[in-house]
Amino acid sequence: MLFQTEKRRLVSIAKCLNGIKNDIYICEDILSPDRKKYTVWAIKDHFLSKKIVDWFENESRPEAAETFSDNGMYCVSFPYAAERSLLLYVCTEDCSFSGLRTLCRQVIFTCMTSKLPGGILYLVLKQNGINISQGKVYLTYQLDLSGLNEKSETDNVRLCAKILQDILENTGCTDWSGYELLQKKNKRAQYRSFTELYQDIAFGEKLCKTKGKYRLGLLLKKKLSVVLKIIKILCIVTVIAALTVFLANLCLGENIFMRLFENHFIKIGTESLLQ
Repeated sequence: MLFQTEKRRLVSIAKCLNGIKNDIYICEDILSPDRKKYTVWAIKDHFLSKKIVDWFENESRPEAAETFSDNGMYCVSFPYAAERSLLLYVCTEDCSFSGLRTLCRQVIFTCMTSKLPGGILYLVLKQNGINISQGKVYLTYQLDLSGLNEKSETDNVRLCAKILQDILENTGCTDWSGYELLQKKNKRAQYRSFTELYQDIAFGEKLCKTKGKYRLGLLLKKKLSVVLKIIKILCIVTVIAALTVFLANLCLGENIFMRLFENHFIKIGTESLLQ
């Protein structure tokens, strides 16, 4: 697939999505010396195209996004960035309390400054488009646009707050005031702006309390696979031992394990020890 814009000549090197309303291509600009890569939306649905055009003209759009028409479709290109999921990162890396709080602030700030229309930002959050590389949080745009609808800042901040709560709970970083406030407001659906969420995270303090049952449960969850392997091995050993006893009884007519407890030194040679 070839896309021609005012500035670039984009050649497809991979197709990420063949959707009902849009396709997604990863393309290289063959006119640039370093063959820069771009994520391209090829929107096939006329009403969806009209909606996005209206948003970009009347609301806002990222400065790096370029819109154009080609191959009978309305298209949008974004500078390509590899997908490195933030949720996967925090679940596999050992992050400190200060590091996690910094990441949470970065997520909120990235959403606040994205200049994406509300409906598009909501899909980015919902489709795990928050990424991290070398300590920097960024968004990616490999999105299925079939569920695209109008969304407000309130909708987006509440979804973002739930994502942050999941991050903190999955890492066990829950013994601080920022998390407790986040949890309470999420339960009551109280967040209405990213500024409010940012303040709760930025000014939250570490609490002086012992690690409770939640931390113990988190540790057990992380070690669950090891525990299951040990249980599996013990079960196999038990089955083998039981099978051995059964075969011994069947072939020898006696329990070979009971012989371990018999006194085998009652008689030595021709002399009995019982005399």
